[in-house]
Formats: sequence, structure tokens, C-alpha cells
Amino acid sequence: MSEHHLKNFLYETLLKAGGVLDPGNPIISSSKNTEKKFVFYEFRSVEETSAAIQLDGIRYEKANLRIRRPPEFDKNPEIKPRRPVPILDTVALGIISTQVNDGPGKLFIGGLPKEYNEDQVKNLLQRYGRLKSFHLVKETGEANSRGFGFCEYADDACAENALSILNGM
Repeated sequence: MSEHHLKNFLYETLLKAGGVLDPGNPIISSSKNTEKKFVFYEFRSVEETSAAIQLDGIRYEKANLRIRRPPEFDKNPEIKPRRPVPILDTVALGIISTQVNDGPGKLFIGGLPKEYNEDQVKNLLQRYGRLKSFHLVKETGEANSRGFGFCEYADDACAENALSILNGM
């Protein structure tokens, strides 16, 4: 994965989705760790960073990207937006976040064959509506799942429908 191509992809996506507040690319620097398979990007503003976080789960080449803040961010109370953070319509962008937040729309999916991959489980779940978020829990350092995951649908009615049909399957 090219650090430069990924940077341009994120910029173009943010631009189309209304997540860029000022002219030019909001990504001002980067650092790639090939061994651990990650890239750190630094943004020029907290607001544009917060917009980019919403792209968590976006598909790039053949992978769903995990976009997170560094752990030390939450420890610094001084880092707060000064302008409104753009809210991206991630469902309209076709993004399924990899972080499933706790709430009434969160569903547990258990009893899955461990050899099922993310795409297979997502395809099953998407038969009942558009997913807002999905996470298949995997063994640490392994490709196989642990046989369970979590999801949230964009529409609560779809979640109820999936629950009634899939429960006990």
C-alpha cells in the first residue's frame, strides 16, 4: 500500500463528503510502519481529523481500513474542536465502520463457523438491510474468527427483521 496513494484517497473522499473545511489537503504529514502495517497521518485541524475518523471501515484496494486516534488523544483534555465537526453520511458513502458502538441498535452475532471471513458474514447480514457498522472478532494474530461478532444496521427496522429471521439459525 502506497502511503502517498492512501493519503490522496483519504483527501479525495473527505473532499467529496464535505469533510474538508479549508482549501488544500488537510493531511500535513505521515509516518509509515511497514512491519506493523500502519500509517500515522497528522491533520492540520481537530475538526478535519474528526471527519476523517468517520471514514473508519472504508474500503481501500482490498482492505477495510481501521481509522483511529492515537491513545494519548483521550488523555489530553485541551484538544477540542473550535469549529463544528463535519458530519459525514458514511452509509451513503457505502462505509461500514469497524467500530460497533454500544447502544440499542447493536446486535450480537454468535455461533458462526470459525472459517467464515468478514465478507461472508457481512453478505449474510446485508440481505436484511444496510449496515452502519460491523466487527467480526478474530483470534489474535490469526485469520480465523472466534465465531462471533457485532453489527449495527442503518435502520432499526432492518435490525429487528434480521434479529427475527437469523436468531437461532
